[in-house]
Amino acid sequence: MLTLKTMFRPTTSWLLVFSFVLVAAGTDDAGEGKHQPAHMPPDHGLIRPGEGIDGVALGSDFSSFEAIFPKQPKFDEDYTQCDDGRVYHWLDLNRDATGVYVYLKHDQIYQISVQTPRFALSNGIKIDSPETQVRKTYPYGRGYILLGSGSVAVGGRDLTYWVDQRQGVAFEFYWYQEQKQRFIRAIDVFQRGADFSPEGCISPPQQWRALTAQQLAFSAEDNGVEHPVPVPSDVLAILRKDEGVKSVLESENILPKNLPSSWFSVSIVHLSAAKRNDLVVVGQPPVSGANVTSFWVFRATAHGHELVLYAPAHDLIIKNTRWKGYRDIEFAGMTAAEITTVLCHFDGRRYRAYRTKAEPIQ
Repeated sequence: MLTLKTMFRPTTSWLLVFSFVLVAAGTDDAGEGKHQPAHMPPDHGLIRPGEGIDGVALGSDFSSFEAIFPKQPKFDEDYTQCDDGRVYHWLDLNRDATGVYVYLKHDQIYQISVQTPRFALSNGIKIDSPETQVRKTYPYGRGYILLGSGSVAVGGRDLTYWVDQRQGVAFEFYWYQEQKQRFIRAIDVFQRGADFSPEGCISPPQQWRALTAQQLAFSAEDNGVEHPVPVPSDVLAILRKDEGVKSVLESENILPKNLPSSWFSVSIVHLSAAKRNDLVVVGQPPVSGANVTSFWVFRATAHGHELVLYAPAHDLIIKNTRWKGYRDIEFAGMTAAEITTVLCHFDGRRYRAYRTKAEPIQ
């Protein structure tokens, strides 16, 4: 029996509601079971970022999907979009859920969208998990919005996304007005490093836009960065070799291999190409003082993170102006009498001081 709660749940598509109404109304004289396939997918399965889902791998053909998700001709959808790409929608009747979409080109699956609680990630994240949990678990993702996608079915606001291109997983969020927060509507997997598009491609008049929420100004007086992420292992290895850090380790009687990550607060920034997750590392006690701290700036490369600037200062600001494709960086220090600011340009390998200005404190 359908309830109003089921019919108007944001994660349920109108097609799903219509399908259940047909089943509940008993349109088939032979009984309820006639529309069910001979066998169903497993009750529980794993979503594997960059690889696929249990039983169906990215890069495989449609037969591998059909073997796990038998066709339901009266309920499933099979259509073309995205420059003659194929989309197959398997409706999860047993779970009262939208189901699973597969996107194919040349009969090869390149993207899978899970919209049923039948599958979950190994960390427990699944449909209807909160956005806050996703951002905490996948700190290196980027936020996007699909303009023109808002409807009553998704809470009345445009859909937003958190995309971790490095791992090959994307999360689609709907708005839940009663709790005033977003929850997962779909979990998509795609090839690691590939570009992601919701539903395989963007159909006008909808537009895909990045959400610019990066922090651009940092201060020694702040209690860490606004949106901290874990310290990557290769960055921590570089910090162990920093002379100032080594000095503090010695005074604290700590071995370099045991360098506490809590000594640093890390923020993702985008110094050049928007898809690269560069980092600003801000020293925390005991590697910071009252009016000065250490700032390390790392750029992301194909081989890991590379240190491009070290500056002991009171403030560090990432500017909108660019030099050789990278944003300029300005840092400032102060004494009792004056403030000194240094503007740095990227020279192709590192940031170098370009202009220094000293002004008396009024």
